[in-house]
This record gives sequence, structure tokens and C-alpha cells, in this order.
Amino acid sequence: MHTGWLAGLVALGLGFAGTAQAQEERSEAEARAEALELHAQSRERYERGDYEASVALLQRAYEVFPEPNVLYNLARAHGQMGAYAEAIEAYERFLSEVPDTPLRAVIEERVVNLRALLAEQEAAAARREAERRELVARARREAQREAQRGPDVAPWILFGSGLGVVAVGAVFGGLSIAARDQAEADPTFVGARAASHDAVTFGWVANGAFLVGGVTALVAAVWGVADVVAVEGGGSEDASALRLDARGIGAAF
Repeated sequence: MHTGWLAGLVALGLGFAGTAQAQEERSEAEARAEALELHAQSRERYERGDYEASVALLQRAYEVFPEPNVLYNLARAHGQMGAYAEAIEAYERFLSEVPDTPLRAVIEERVVNLRALLAEQEAAAARREAERRELVARARREAQREAQRGPDVAPWILFGSGLGVVAVGAVFGGLSIAARDQAEADPTFVGARAASHDAVTFGWVANGAFLVGGVTALVAAVWGVADVVAVEGGGSEDASALRLDARGIGAAF
């Protein structure tokens, strides 16, 4: 995992002291020691696969004491975490500071590979962005169609069906009354009992039809009115709406 990690910070005191800027209230030796500690911590994080932490430590190490090898290791960590643009930048800075490095050919080849990976990464990001925009545009088109639609006919069909069931109940109610009258007028016990039984049966059917048809018509009327209000309100979020789906009828306000 850590192949190619440069440990050049151990040589910070050998011929490189002239490139470090003296910092207030600390000596060059203190800065070098802090950078070495940060570099050691970054390598530990790198070997654990915690590349983000490794990058942060290397950046701090370079700020404390700008040793070029830190740039090389920074490029490696960036590359491992998929930050290809940052890896390329770090490699190019390393080559700029150490133009005669024996690793130039290797690094240049890596940069070429990283540019190819970066192009693929950017193309994938562009595709994802295009897909996201298409989804947003599709949602807007659907919202516009919803806002432009006319009132739904389904609630009024249901309303008519409810009234039809009520009408059936009225018919059976009439039959129940007629059967009851017949039972009262029939002089025979058998005939009166049969007519009375029919009157009770027709009465139950009428009552059931009145109940089912009435509730159906009421719910359909509320649904239809709410739908008209929602349509006339332009599909605004504060308009009441009633929808029928697989789970039943639900209201939203």
C-alpha cells in the first residue's frame, strides 16, 4: 500500500535548511522536528488507508517546513483517495522543485495516467449532472401537466354510482312498503307471513343500499369538490386535494 512513499524528511537538515522560512518564536530545528512528527503520523494514516487524514497531516507538515518530498507523498495520498486533480498538482510542484529527480520519468507517466483517470471522473460527474437535470426537468414537466389538467371525472362517476345505489335502495324501500301493505291486507295467514317476510327482506336491502350509496356519494362529492378547488388553485401547495390510490382515499391540505 505504501510503495513509493518517500522518507526524505529525515534529511531535512542536510543541505535544505536554506529553503525554510524562519518562523516567529520558533527555531528552524523546532519546525523541522514538528514536520518530521507530522510526516510520521501521515505515513501511519496512509498505511491504514485513512488517506484523507494523511493528506491533512502532510499539508500541515509542508506548511511547517516545505520539504519537496512531502509533495511527492501528498500526491500519492491524493491519488489513493481519488483526488486526481490535486495529485497531479502535487506531482507537478514536486517536479518543479526537484527538476533533476531520478523519479521524473515515473512521475510523468503517473501524471499521464492520472489525467486519464481525471477525464473519466469528470465525464462520469457530467453524466450524473445531466441525469439529475433531466430528472428535475421531468418533474417540472409533470408538475406543469398536473397544474394544467382539468378536474378529474372519477369522483363524479363514483358520485353517480352512489346515487344509483341510493335509487336501488328507494326501489327496494317501495317494494318493502308494498309487501307490508300486502301482508296487512292478506286474509290468509300463509300469505300474510310470506308478504311480511318479503317486507323485512326488502327493508334490509333498502337500508343497506341507502347507507352504502349515501356514504359513497358523500365521499365522492367531497373528493370532486376538493379536486376542483385544487385545479382552480393552480396546483398550489396550500390547495386542498383528495386523491384515490391503491391504499384508498386520502386527503391532503
